[in-house]
Amino acid sequence: MSASPVPMAPYQQVAASIRAKIESGELKPGEQISSTRALAEEYGVAPMTASKAIRALSDEGWTKSVPSLGVFVAETTPASPTDLAKKVAELDERLRAVEAKLGEGS
Repeated sequence: MSASPVPMAPYQQVAASIRAKIESGELKPGEQISSTRALAEEYGVAPMTASKAIRALSDEGWTKSVPSLGVFVAETTPASPTDLAKKVAELDERLRAVEAKLGEGS
């Protein structure tokens, strides 16, 4: 019996949609995100749900809130798991090369 996927909460769905727009370049670094009210209307959710989505994106490093100005796409966005895996593999390869060189000298 296969397990069915767990549905995402509405705020997670909104956050995922905005995150996808940032990753695709539709929303660019430094660009202002729509207001909470506008997001609520766009996604058909309550303003508190839209606010929670923006807070989640901010906590993850995707957006930055500027008091009295709004919420903006962060200048640098978090690395994707794929990017991190590539970096780990690269560092592992470098470590093995250093260990091999150290082993040659002894």
